Amino acid sequence: MRMYSLFYHYGLLAVTIFSFFLAILVYLKAYRQPKTETFILINIALGLWALTLFMFHRSFDRPLIFWLRLSQLIAIFIPVIFVHFVFALLESVKKYKTQLLFFYAIAVILASLNFTRFFISSIKYNSVLGYYHPVPGPVYQIFTLIFVSLVIYGYLLMIKALRRSYGFRRNEIRYYLIGFILGFAGGGTTFLPLYNIRIFALGVFVLLAGEVILAYAILKRRLMDIRTIVSRGLIYSTVTVLVFALFLFVGLTVITYYRLAVPNSELLLYLLGFCFFLVLMSMPLRGKLEQLIENLILRRTRASYDELAKGSQKLLTILDNKTLSKFFLQTVVQATDANWGVLWLLDEKNGNYHLTGKVGNRKDELWLNEDLFLDQNLALVNLIKKERRLLLREEIFPLFRNMKNENNIGDRLRRSDFSLVIPLFFKDFLKGCLFLGEKRSGDLFSSYELQALTLFSDQAAIALANAQL
Repeated sequence: MRMYSLFYHYGLLAVTIFSFFLAILVYLKAYRQPKTETFILINIALGLWALTLFMFHRSFDRPLIFWLRLSQLIAIFIPVIFVHFVFALLESVKKYKTQLLFFYAIAVILASLNFTRFFISSIKYNSVLGYYHPVPGPVYQIFTLIFVSLVIYGYLLMIKALRRSYGFRRNEIRYYLIGFILGFAGGGTTFLPLYNIRIFALGVFVLLAGEVILAYAILKRRLMDIRTIVSRGLIYSTVTVLVFALFLFVGLTVITYYRLAVPNSELLLYLLGFCFFLVLMSMPLRGKLEQLIENLILRRTRASYDELAKGSQKLLTILDNKTLSKFFLQTVVQATDANWGVLWLLDEKNGNYHLTGKVGNRKDELWLNEDLFLDQNLALVNLIKKERRLLLREEIFPLFRNMKNENNIGDRLRRSDFSLVIPLFFKDFLKGCLFLGEKRSGDLFSSYELQALTLFSDQAAIALANAQL
């Protein structure tokens, strides 16, 4: 039984680390908006809950009930913050403002009773599970009901929105829904021993799996409009952290399970130093692991880079403007494996940008219509001219929040799985731009691809300018 409780305790520690990692990642890399702020808040709350529960269980003797009450205090607000996040995700915070304030008021009332015997009457040791757990008071029964009700309510709102959405938006909601279903289902197993349901609370690893899915979606599927792109630096740092965490987990397991010593702060510092030493000594092994992960993640990227390099050579041999535009568009879409692409080129007569080519199988209502044009004075065009570089979806949409509905371009791009804008600059003039859809795989654009696309677009702009002479 001791092994089960050991895994449970360090599962809580893993949840703590991963929750704080997600919160820091989104805080540093995502654009500030209501959904990111509430997502950060819910991960901080989850990390603190797991940490305080870990502190409650860490002692071999009778644990301090203070840590338990503190963990329950945080748990009271978790479902409310979750519903707040769902409202923010669905852009309905203003619509449900009164309802949200009511939920927070209930949480405050429950929190005020948390340090009384009405909430937790005592703690007791469960010999079957091998650890202490609280004995719920009468108010705790109400809290459990409210907790479950709010979580289900949040799920229903997301499912309803999922049925009405499509494209990038649909995938976004789906990932959040899966992640939070696993998260609350796993975390919910900690309630079961309180009601004499003797199931080992290893559901914390299910909770951890939900967080891993969310982390994957944030990094690879661009949830949270994350600004991080897959690169060697990200791979190397991730592998280093994973290797260090593995050594730390093994060390803590050996020390605790075999009772070689009682865990304390001094021992933990020695163990951290020893793990760091092992990471340094395992550099050759880490290098091979990094190479393996890089090959798995960036294999398609290298193929894309090679395809664009071949296209660059052929660009210079095409003299017809129409053929050149078509080749450029098709090469980029094929090399990046994008769902679709539309190319807008400058009309020298009126100075506006007209849609001159499109590739992909999209529904007609999602296409940017040929009758539309990008006025040279549009804020979107001015942004492209100002930045003079490739612009990702998440860099452009914050601008749309402050833009009026200019030619419906913003709305049409939102409805599509738009992903990237590739400008075509010749000297100081914007000759055109290519709007690219999401990759079929849903992956992010890597740093290699962005560099290759930049070089390819520069050569295409020169070739287009020469073809017009």
